[in-house]
Amino acid sequence: MASMFHVHEQRIRYADTDRMGFAYQGILLPVVEAGCRYRRPVRYDEWIRVETGVTTVTRARLTIEYRIVGSEAETRASGLTVHCYMNRNGRAIRISPDWIDFFLGNSKIPFEDNSELFVK
Repeated sequence: MASMFHVHEQRIRYADTDRMGFAYQGILLPVVEAGCRYRRPVRYDEWIRVETGVTTVTRARLTIEYRIVGSEAETRASGLTVHCYMNRNGRAIRISPDWIDFFLGNSKIPFEDNSELFVK
């Protein structure tokens, strides 16, 4: 698992969605691989915590690991997704090295307008 996990709760606003109602953040990260290991079920009315962490970043792919932790602080499920980067035309692209640092939590968003997100 990742050495640093991010815990975040957020409600998706209408402004954060595309025409089909899917959430996006200006970067297209389609899933190319996914896996999950279920260890123990969660029950109705139980509090859970969802933890996510970026574990691998290259110029072509991004891996995110997930963990669901139950009310007794034990892992109930864990998994990962592997994403590639795509431009708005649906073509696979490579990202700039500055964005690798951003995804690893080493820097702030490198460019305010995402203009330098992709390597041309």
